[in-house]
Amino acid sequence: MSKSLIPKLEAIKQRYNEVADLIIQPDVISDQKRYSSLNKEYSDLGKIVRVYDQYKGALDTIEEIR
Repeated sequence: MSKSLIPKLEAIKQRYNEVADLIIQPDVISDQKRYSSLNKEYSDLGKIVRVYDQYKGALDTIEEIR
């Protein structure tokens, strides 16, 4: 994986965390359309973040071995 992808993946992870904070806000929960949209985004981003976290873990393991 290219080093240039890591900043992009970090931005995705940051957005994932932002959305996680948003979907627990009372004003968002009361707006079903917005809540549904954010919940879908959270789910979609979560798939990417899980793979990215595994990748980062593998990189960390490689660094430890070196």
